[in-house]
Amino acid sequence: MHETIARICEDQMFCHVMEDASTPVNSNMDFLHRRLSVIRKNDSATMERDHKCGKVRSCFVFDDAKKFQVNNHFFSSFEFLIRLDLSDACLSVDVLPEQVGNLFNLKYLSLRNTNIKSLPKSIGNLENLQTLDLKQTKVHEVKINKLVKLRHLLAYYVSDQSLELYCLEGLRISEGVQNLESLQNLSYLDVTGGSIINALQKLTKLRKLGIIKLEAQQGEALCNSIEHMMNLSIIGEEDSCLWTLVDGFHNQRL
Repeated sequence: MHETIARICEDQMFCHVMEDASTPVNSNMDFLHRRLSVIRKNDSATMERDHKCGKVRSCFVFDDAKKFQVNNHFFSSFEFLIRLDLSDACLSVDVLPEQVGNLFNLKYLSLRNTNIKSLPKSIGNLENLQTLDLKQTKVHEVKINKLVKLRHLLAYYVSDQSLELYCLEGLRISEGVQNLESLQNLSYLDVTGGSIINALQKLTKLRKLGIIKLEAQQGEALCNSIEHMMNLSIIGEEDSCLWTLVDGFHNQRL
């Protein structure tokens, strides 16, 4: 069934499936294919760019290999890419190359469950980015104050999911969170120090907010920041003081 669907997608120019280095490339791909599915099953997995993929809008990587080569050459091949999904791929790097910042049309970027530890400064060039998925990566701090169209920022890392006393780590936004006024989903935000809490009041479109490392003395500032967000849902650590604060805030509204 899978092979049948893949063949139909290829025939209809819906998607090109690249399974290994020997996969034949249709000469029409440069002009007609808008979706690229990359499947690698060998240790030397790499993305050869002897042909242009300038028309590709979406790229999905399904990687069974030990290392998938994500380098400058890879990103320079997709001039008009809108969606890049690298989730669960075993990448050859732990820092994305600077060239990712040249994907000016990118709206969706998923690095979920990869070995990426940090993002390059050029990530700030992706002014059209709407979704950034960093779940289960070790990216703990970002500078994304220029991503004014960002709607969904998803980031957390569970150090050991098999333990009852697991450690949940969130994302620290160094500056400019108040500029992200299009944000609807922000989780999990590490509010250590509390300086970022007052800036949250600018995010009036928020529908879901995940918070960790909240201290009791920061409760009033948090309540003041979210008091006009009538449709907001808040999530946090089970043993956090957040729940006492939220209950009190809810009772005040009633």
